[in-house]
Amino acid sequence: MSTKRNSGFTLIEAIIYIALFGVLMSSGFVIAFELIKTGDTLAHKAVVQDETSFVLRKINWALTGTTTGVTILLLPSAATPFSNSLVITKANPALAQITIRFNQASSSIEMQEGSAGAFMPLTTSNVKISTLQFRYEQGVNGAPGGVIATTTINGIIATTTEYFRK
Repeated sequence: MSTKRNSGFTLIEAIIYIALFGVLMSSGFVIAFELIKTGDTLAHKAVVQDETSFVLRKINWALTGTTTGVTILLLPSAATPFSNSLVITKANPALAQITIRFNQASSSIEMQEGSAGAFMPLTTSNVKISTLQFRYEQGVNGAPGGVIATTTINGIIATTTEYFRK
């Protein structure tokens, strides 16, 4: 009498196992791709937030310590309430003039310290600047006014206000 032992898988079992393995692998690839995509998006948002914060801090730094006696020139003309350049002339001889402007050609915000120095970019090519506006805020009842700066970086609008000292 001969005994026949069946060992291994049948063809149908093998096909089912391969199909299940394929479904698990494709799910793993989709999950891995989404994790990588989410990480890149969060990293880009962090860069935009860091650059926006840096620009606003630099504008606040330039306006810090200004009084009503300093010259603030909103370009292109002092008659317009909005401008994309700000020139601050301080009493401090070391920082006699600070200019902050929006360079449309390079889509960057630039700053110049002194009247003859070179303009240095405050933003990198990682972000796209679409607007930079300065607006003079008139003081009320003898109180000093201030400057409101608004910029749009990668579609995100950021605003800072600095009031002058008496």
